[in-house]
Amino acid sequence: MSDHKAIGDLNSHGGLQRISLCILALVLLFSFRSDHRFDGRDILQQIYSRYHGKWYHNLQYTQDVNFFKKGKNNGTQRWYERILFPTVLRIDYIDPKKRNIDIITRDTMWEFRKRLLRNVIPGMGDGIFLSGGLYFYTLEEDEQKLKDMGINLDKFFKTNWKNRPVYVLGADRENSRENQIWFDANNLYIVRLLNFYGGSRQDQVLEGQVHLNGGWNETKTSIYINDTLVLAQTNSDLVSDAPVNPADFDPGQILANKPAQ
Repeated sequence: MSDHKAIGDLNSHGGLQRISLCILALVLLFSFRSDHRFDGRDILQQIYSRYHGKWYHNLQYTQDVNFFKKGKNNGTQRWYERILFPTVLRIDYIDPKKRNIDIITRDTMWEFRKRLLRNVIPGMGDGIFLSGGLYFYTLEEDEQKLKDMGINLDKFFKTNWKNRPVYVLGADRENSRENQIWFDANNLYIVRLLNFYGGSRQDQVLEGQVHLNGGWNETKTSIYINDTLVLAQTNSDLVSDAPVNPADFDPGQILANKPAQ
């Protein structure tokens, strides 16, 4: 009897040890989870999961652009824009027959006037990325691109703006002078971009979003420099995933077909 009792005591003791170890493991697990600080990467992951593999692959629209100087209208132009995600935007200015074209990739802009190359400007592709290009890369590539744009993903806050809840990436409080991207908290599209250059503050407000084949696009954009309106854009005739000719987006093709001198 005493031997059986001793074995029973050992089994009981071992069972208590196993239970204690399980409880300790659970405590440690929840401790690690509670230590995780919710930041901009979590919001980016949420946005990426919503639209990766679903966003439309190309978009075309007509854009009416109003320029402002000292608060007064300083001219109007009509642009015809086509985006081929994730890397190329083509803009035909005024009358497409005049062949005044800009082609913007994720790292360069080519300016053509009457099919002649006038200028090459590096580093102009952030707009393509933010318009939907980010859903065609990996999440790690998106994080690096946002870092390159000056967005600090360690910082994030939630607030209400224009009667809607928004997520703000790049800052942890309002009125912070840090580059920021503001997302509608429900549909997870961009509604505002804040950029700071030296002593200047650029505020880009995107409104009138419409749903297009798995994604969204704004129909109105207003750009303010130090709270003064400098540019207003209105998009119309939006068409997503229409058939496209890749050659139309290739600067080399335009150069190859330039008019005779």
